[in-house]
Amino acid sequence: MTAPARCGLRLGLTLACAALALSACSSTTPASTPTTAPQHSSSPPVASSRIKLSDVRLQPSGWVPIDYGHAQISVPADWRVDEQPACVFPIKDTVLIGGGAAICSPVQPSGAASGPSIAIERYQAPPQGISSNAPSSSTRLRLNGLTLFGSGAGSYDVPALGISLYFFGRVDRRVLDTLTRSPRAVALGRSGAPPVSTLWRRVTFAGVSFAVPATWAVSHTPDAASGAPICSDQSDLTTTPPSVVLSTDALPGPIFSCLLEPNDQRPFRQQLGVVVNTKAGTSVANSGYSVSLQRLNCRLQASLRLCVDPLANAGILEFSALPTSHPGATAASVELGLAGSGLVDRTIFDSFRAA
Repeated sequence: MTAPARCGLRLGLTLACAALALSACSSTTPASTPTTAPQHSSSPPVASSRIKLSDVRLQPSGWVPIDYGHAQISVPADWRVDEQPACVFPIKDTVLIGGGAAICSPVQPSGAASGPSIAIERYQAPPQGISSNAPSSSTRLRLNGLTLFGSGAGSYDVPALGISLYFFGRVDRRVLDTLTRSPRAVALGRSGAPPVSTLWRRVTFAGVSFAVPATWAVSHTPDAASGAPICSDQSDLTTTPPSVVLSTDALPGPIFSCLLEPNDQRPFRQQLGVVVNTKAGTSVANSGYSVSLQRLNCRLQASLRLCVDPLANAGILEFSALPTSHPGATAASVELGLAGSGLVDRTIFDSFRAA
């Protein structure tokens, strides 16, 4: 399978396509949702008791997180991630994102080896008259503070996170045990806004102001900065310190065309960071989507209209920020890297206000 992709500067970080080595894993005991977690800052924010975080303690050593909407699971680092499955058998050691279960049946052709794989799809609510919190013909399971409804055939509905999980082959039970809310779900939470540390600083650009840890570098570029990693959303990123990139979009961003084989699609390594563009919708990751679509999920916050792109995933929260107190103002396009417990992302997102 091949898939063209466009990419450029991603959160001001050096990009690389590299597989992670799989290290030995030990069984973990599911823990309750934490209210604090280690952060990439000398002065981490403190979460309100009402904020439910992504539980980073559930991820075994050597595994990587996979986000889809408001849900996150973790898998061994040598697994593949596929958003457009070609159903080339045998399918094994793969996470199929969105629609994979309906496209690739676990009943494989004669002679094809069956291997472990997982599909994550949007949860389809039951027909009217049936409680959306209690799918029919299912077994209720409590896991990591979440309620799952299992069919008994390797499938689970998780209405609270808006997803359904399908397990094909002999999948390690520890994968299911890693299920938690994603940093995206944490960032978009409504209750208990975390206070901004006095050691953080505010950045003002393109009519908006927001707070970030003081240790984060801030750079300016005339290029149209994008949130797409080289060749694929599932490419690995070289681990570098989180940063802020402010783009005037005076020059078009670089465009690459890559031919990707399925074995090259590795889990995307999550990375904190912020990219702000002066023109809404200039992000490569937003290519093909209009600002009007983003406004399907909008909120008013500190004289800003924040409109989140509901279709973006792969470790980035994309949104436009339009000052409401300045008639004729142009919306800025913002990309917020999602990682860890989600608390840093939540604090940054809640700190946005009109400049």
